[in-house]
Amino acid sequence: MNTRKRITPTDFRGEFMPEISADFAILKTPIQVHDIAKTSGFIKVPTLLHRPEFNFIVHITKGSAKQQIDANVVSIKENEILFVRQGNVTSLREVNPNAAGYMILFEDQTLNQLFSKSDILLTSFTISLNLLIPIASY
Repeated sequence: MNTRKRITPTDFRGEFMPEISADFAILKTPIQVHDIAKTSGFIKVPTLLHRPEFNFIVHITKGSAKQQIDANVVSIKENEILFVRQGNVTSLREVNPNAAGYMILFEDQTLNQLFSKSDILLTSFTISLNLLIPIASY
């Protein structure tokens, strides 16, 4: 079995964003939101394959990016959202220099707390391992 290193948000910053300002803090909050336009230029792309100890959602509002999830490389375009589950093998393959949007990080425990009273919603949410969701523009 091929094992990949498990990493936390702090590990990600240390391994893949060594040149980012010390002012950039990894928040110790249940949900973290990061501006892609402000942070993507500091990420050494492509990142090595790793297993994040957190879930994350990537919402691209401008430009594009490519994320590998297990054996699949997924292109994320404007007005699309990608959900990557905690523990999936993943790698950021590329980011368009003018990409904008947000990356939202959260642990499984956060989901469990949010949905503890709604087992049906949590079960259906957990079954969807990776989602690429186009968002309609109005």
